Amino acid sequence: MAVFLLFANGALTIGIAIAALPVFSQYRYRMALWLLALSVIWFSLQAVDNAHVLSMLSLSQEYAKAGAANADLFQGLGAVVGAARKWAHYTELLVIDGWMFVFYSLLWRSALAPRALTAFGLITVTLHTTGITLPLFLGYRSVMLMGVPLAVSHVAVALWLIVRGFDERHRPLHAEAPAVEVVRA
Repeated sequence: MAVFLLFANGALTIGIAIAALPVFSQYRYRMALWLLALSVIWFSLQAVDNAHVLSMLSLSQEYAKAGAANADLFQGLGAVVGAARKWAHYTELLVIDGWMFVFYSLLWRSALAPRALTAFGLITVTLHTTGITLPLFLGYRSVMLMGVPLAVSHVAVALWLIVRGFDERHRPLHAEAPAVEVVRA
């Protein structure tokens, strides 16, 4: 069930990127395309991560069937499968952090949501990225508490967008300029 929920979460980011594309592309077209591209990349990496989770489940089931026999073999296999899953998972987390950073940057640059909320979101994404890269580059354990503020920023922005929607008083310059008609003689 967890694997299906993770797939649904990945599909949700694609849905958000597609739904927001017409609005964001008025302000920052390339960033809007990056948001869509990162959501597709993240969904793909989530599929790889899910395959590793299911491999770990299959290995655990086989270990339970075998009992104590071949325990050393299963310990070695478990270390390999666990390490493969860990690296796939960290890669997937870095991509989703990139997606969130582009999302909050688009909200910041377009002023479609309050700057305080979007700045908080950018700070929390940076904290989360720092927390997950500590084990990768410095050998520290992952600092899960650095991801808690990210959840708070997501809820705050989601509630704002549900209740208030985009603040479209800040239209892009090209949307405000009247269309110039070229007449050829």
